Amino acid sequence: MKLSNRNREETLQALKQKTYDVLIIGGGLTGASIALDATTRGMATALLEMADFGSGGSYRQSMLSFEQGDYYYKTWKDLEVEKETIATNFSALYQHTTGMYVKYRGDLDLKNLTTINRSLLFPFRKRQTNDTTQVVRAKDIQQFEPLVNLRHLERGFLFESGLINRSLMAIELIKQASQLGTDSVNYLKVIQFIYDQDNQIIGVKAEDQINGDSVSIYARRMINATGKNFNRIRKLDLTDQKQTLPQTINKKTLIYLNTATPPIKRILTFNDIQRASYVTLVPDKGKLLLTSVEKLVRPEKLSHRPSETDINHYLDLLNQVVKDYSFNLDDVIDINLTYEVNYESNSEITNLLMISDGGLISVFGTETEAYRLYAGKVVDHLAKKLKKEMNILYPALFIT
Repeated sequence: MKLSNRNREETLQALKQKTYDVLIIGGGLTGASIALDATTRGMATALLEMADFGSGGSYRQSMLSFEQGDYYYKTWKDLEVEKETIATNFSALYQHTTGMYVKYRGDLDLKNLTTINRSLLFPFRKRQTNDTTQVVRAKDIQQFEPLVNLRHLERGFLFESGLINRSLMAIELIKQASQLGTDSVNYLKVIQFIYDQDNQIIGVKAEDQINGDSVSIYARRMINATGKNFNRIRKLDLTDQKQTLPQTINKKTLIYLNTATPPIKRILTFNDIQRASYVTLVPDKGKLLLTSVEKLVRPEKLSHRPSETDINHYLDLLNQVVKDYSFNLDDVIDINLTYEVNYESNSEITNLLMISDGGLISVFGTETEAYRLYAGKVVDHLAKKLKKEMNILYPALFIT
């Protein structure tokens, strides 16, 4: 079935009549990639989004440069392949670009380019070194970026990267999944879970945001992939009141700033010593996107609304690195706070998702480069459970 407004009523009727193998709540990049993987393996799949597809946490330019993370070597090699696959499969959305990492006094030392440390931008090993990376002396940096503050600046590193729009990626994936059989509907808001006599979730009640009608949809497995609405869906689950979060989660703060003339020409990234993280600046059509990734260890609760203190912290960092500009709260035009897990090839499934007593599977998503691998892990988990219950053998991880 094709994805269009014309057959929305037809899809709604199908949702009422079927019992699906998996129902995914959330039409962002994470939900879309899980839907495509599950459908490709032959699972009866439905996907619900309460607004426009890709309008939640997915909406942003994402830098395809996994060198920012701290990965095991096998994961590193897997992500090298995934980065090329994304650039090829989404060539119309992919924009090749260059970036610069600037190192100030007190930042983590990149002198030997062989040490791997957490929160280090480039975790180089000798066999991993990217030949396109260029070391730039402090006195030469202004030839590349004239407005970079030279005070306490030690050196810079030019690197190759790429930008891609996660929202448009999500829409393309939903189109593919729908063509393969996923029943996808937007403007359908989940308002309640349906339980059996054993308090296991077997369906949802959803409200049509267009006409106010209510519809009940049934499935063997439910996935919460709602991004910033993650907590709202969890609160609907009566069996999910004391669930423990994964051991480590990446907190991503995204701030869009209004600027008639961007102060930088290329991606600029630098360390945030106070929070043991890094900050990336991306010039984007008259706006400046600031992205910060901070690692949370053993988090107890997640807030989806940045505090004014956090925002001022990042604005202060920006003003320290970029001279002749003074950004303040009035320049902030949009803020988004999301959480992702760090994907590793050897990650245990319990580190990638949460499962309530009632069976709701809540997924955080992961970095853009690893979205297919992450979806594969989640669907592998589904396939094992469904095989045990229904004696149906689904294929292994799809690769296209």
